[in-house]
Amino acid sequence: MLSRQTKTAGPVHLDLVVKLGSHLENVFEAERFLGRKKALMLNNRALLKEEAAEDEAWTISAVSTQPTYNRELNTVVVPLAALQPPIFSLDDHLALQYGSFGSLMGRLVFEFLRQEGGNLFRNNATRASLQEKLHCLANRYPALNSTLPVNGPLVAPEALADLAGVTAAFRAFESDSHGKEKLPGMEWTAQQLFFIGYAQSMCEEVSLRKFQIWSLVSISAPKKLRVLQALQQSPEFGRTFDCNGEEWQSHICHAW
Repeated sequence: MLSRQTKTAGPVHLDLVVKLGSHLENVFEAERFLGRKKALMLNNRALLKEEAAEDEAWTISAVSTQPTYNRELNTVVVPLAALQPPIFSLDDHLALQYGSFGSLMGRLVFEFLRQEGGNLFRNNATRASLQEKLHCLANRYPALNSTLPVNGPLVAPEALADLAGVTAAFRAFESDSHGKEKLPGMEWTAQQLFFIGYAQSMCEEVSLRKFQIWSLVSISAPKKLRVLQALQQSPEFGRTFDCNGEEWQSHICHAW
């Protein structure tokens, strides 16, 4: 964190240690740092005024991993803590970046538009069409994995947002003139790497107890199911991996 006057680390922040690849430790260290900073500010009125000005300049916590949407500026704000592999890395192949970070941004923008302003441009016909697509997506979950039951109607809006994000990011990647080369020693095309990057970014470890809770009340499906649902519903994925047969087509809800 830099001081706007000196453009160097302020004295309060010199003892804040941030480690790459250790988010949980960084959260604990940030909490300890905030405690020390508050103690210093109680004894230093000038420091209190300086920090108050800094707080007004920052709109999101440095240790947050949740991107936010600023409706007034029509901007997605992504905290630095979220810009870590496998979500984001400048060292990755461009296709992997579009598949992971690009799909995330596409999903967030779609969700924000749907939640913040969707009712402004929907008429009765588009509402009915949306409900039909959500119903189709909800009915696809039992066929994806019978051992991971979820409440289809609750998680269907998330599935639609995932599909929107993947589709938008893939089209953006296709329009980019860069990043179409293969990785040395691998047979995957750049388009296939895109979807590999998307799936890799959704990797997670989940306890059995959380799976049981998911099946009852969660509006978010396990990421394994989210990946399977989004890719099975993506015609671009089907064309890329040559799985556009009649059986494949019969599963597509044409939601996007």
